[in-house]
Amino acid sequence: MISALLDTNVILNWLTISRASEENKKKFKREVASKYSNFELLERIGKKELAGDFRISNISKAEFIRLICEKLCWDKMAQDGVSGYDFHYYYEKMEITEADKYEIIRGIVQFEAGFIDSKMIKYIRPRKLDAIWLTLLLSKYKLTPQDALIVTEGIMQGCKYMVTSDKRLIDATKKIGKIKIVHPQKFMEIIRSENNENPRH
Repeated sequence: MISALLDTNVILNWLTISRASEENKKKFKREVASKYSNFELLERIGKKELAGDFRISNISKAEFIRLICEKLCWDKMAQDGVSGYDFHYYYEKMEITEADKYEIIRGIVQFEAGFIDSKMIKYIRPRKLDAIWLTLLLSKYKLTPQDALIVTEGIMQGCKYMVTSDKRLIDATKKIGKIKIVHPQKFMEIIRSENNENPRH
């Protein structure tokens, strides 16, 4: 059985596309295939089409909330006609309204109701981390503290893969032998190969 740790960006891309109209989903699939593969992966997990041990870090839950807040900020900037160059200033000044809080909760509930409650994806239980791996990931591979913690959790859980859209993370960890960090598109290719599936078009 394949085992994989799912990064936060995989969840957020699924959430964004899952709320789009069918027409926009098709457009997304044509024009942004790399992100659409996140959606396809989680949809297939949710439909129980993929057999595997899929996990997510509790650290990712906090990051998930932050990314939803950032997306809300980008949406508000677009509505106000504000340049993307002003994101950090706008984000610091942005007040979280009751509607924003509802949107954050809705995102978490949509994910957890679809995957966590049905045990299709499991949160990693907190445990003592391997200090050697954590130090190596921070010093040798130059990961951010948050990424280093998440990857260390994946290693300690015995996950064979970590699935992420973060190219910087993939490039930085190509030589880690303990866990393979791959893009969702690559991971879908691996699954299809293992299951002898034909590529989808």
